[in-house]
Amino acid sequence: MNSWLSIILPSDEYKEKKMLYFFAEGAVVMFICTLLFLLASKYVQLDVQFSLLIILFVFVAYVTIRYILSGVEYTDVSTEESFKKEFRVITRRSIVFVLTSILLYTLLIELPSGKEWYEVIGLFILAGILMFLTSYVSLRRSYIKNKELL
Repeated sequence: MNSWLSIILPSDEYKEKKMLYFFAEGAVVMFICTLLFLLASKYVQLDVQFSLLIILFVFVAYVTIRYILSGVEYTDVSTEESFKKEFRVITRRSIVFVLTSILLYTLLIELPSGKEWYEVIGLFILAGILMFLTSYVSLRRSYIKNKELL
């Protein structure tokens, strides 16, 4: 089936089906959040933009967390050796992300001065740690799931 949604879906049929489930579940959660905000707005003054951002965040967070915890990202990781290899890849990818982000920030935005260096470096290190942890959890869940299938 061809759809504009196929642009963001993976080419693997199993992953595609799982992602469609996650998007559908996220849409239901988003609908429930919208109803809750609608009901709450009768009793409490809510900022519309802030409410919409929260609803959007809930949708994106739900789909992302479900994808990470599903264990479908790393379909070819089923041995200890492949696990260790992918672990090294995500570690390198996270470090390169942090270093590239700091370099691009200093070149394109501005050169931090004084205490700003700590803030910039801290922000990108925190983002790198978050990137590493999400990839590691996904890798670990995929490894366990694939090992059980063998």
